[in-house]
Amino acid sequence: MIKNNEFFSDADLYFDEIVEKLGCDKLTLNDAIQIMTGEIISILADNKPTIYLFGSVALDDFKLGWSDIDIVVLTEREISEQQAAILVGLRQAMLERYPGNPYFRLFEGGMLSDDAFLNGKNERTVYWGTSGQRITDNYKLDSFGMAELLDSGILLYGDDVADTLSGLVMDCQRKNFPKMAESIAERINDERLLVAVERLLGVELNGHK
Repeated sequence: MIKNNEFFSDADLYFDEIVEKLGCDKLTLNDAIQIMTGEIISILADNKPTIYLFGSVALDDFKLGWSDIDIVVLTEREISEQQAAILVGLRQAMLERYPGNPYFRLFEGGMLSDDAFLNGKNERTVYWGTSGQRITDNYKLDSFGMAELLDSGILLYGDDVADTLSGLVMDCQRKNFPKMAESIAERINDERLLVAVERLLGVELNGHK
């Protein structure tokens, strides 16, 4: 179940004052998440953004030097060219604004309309990854990534679309089930075990009679 926001509760947080008091290198992980969330909200203010945090941070398993900060940003309509141009360079801009901070370079994920994300449509999309950032035409999570988002994700800002996401996961699992079943069949050599698995799954595996 997607949890309520524990990181971003006030859009009027005075980040500059925090930095002035603590110094860029003293900002915590949560501070960095709040700041980045605020920046994204500001850029997409007229596009009703919904922002999710998932992965190791949401699972309370973040390890600096090993982990990423995974986010998904969904908007009411397609991101404009101007918005995309700002967002694609936002990580670098934050590094320049807060030199010495170790967290801003670790943000990864996709930013696109909820319609494109939920229905697999191609449209203007901003992608942040380990190897860099770019404006592309799609972004999607596999069924396991989507399940992780639903199970442990945190809604940082905006409207929760968890119910729609849950339906999408079920659709993906149904589509992938035949391949999964065939993969199981290929690994089973025992005839009796194969029959038992077929009965459990309710399918005939690999043409087995």
